[in-house]
Amino acid sequence: MPTYSFTFDEKVIRDVVTDLSEAPRRLQLEIRDTVYAQLERDIAPLKQEPPQPDYPFIWSYNPQAQARARAWWFAHLKRTGGNPGGSYQRTGGLVKGWQIDINTFRNSVMITIFNPATRAVKWVQSVFQVPSHKRSGWVEYEGVVLEAEEKAQDTIIDLWYNLIVTGRP
Repeated sequence: MPTYSFTFDEKVIRDVVTDLSEAPRRLQLEIRDTVYAQLERDIAPLKQEPPQPDYPFIWSYNPQAQARARAWWFAHLKRTGGNPGGSYQRTGGLVKGWQIDINTFRNSVMITIFNPATRAVKWVQSVFQVPSHKRSGWVEYEGVVLEAEEKAQDTIIDLWYNLIVTGRP
């Protein structure tokens, strides 16, 4: 009767157990580093400031809405001590305001892309952007963020898969 005998080094099992216990933490760190860098590249279009729009500035193609918005703008400009000529001087706060926050948990990842200048984002970089902002080249954030989300999800899945297969993210 044929027999087969072998010895097994229990250190291998201990190493595997150690690797598995450290895997979630390694994956979390890798997600934060890799996905953050990728998201920074993906949302770069939101941080680009196009040239000032041509004048006259168009808030709305509806004549009544244009008149209301123009009146509000110049009244607001006087109250806040703006430029006497009525032109707006950009501060760069809108493009500098885009931020990424990544929180990793044991079984999930929460990624938030946000800009605290919500009012400016609404009229300059969203589907509600006014015609002159659209014409001057401001990017709408919704499409950029959705594309970045898809890429981030794919990257996280790839990192997880690599960890399962190779033991390294």
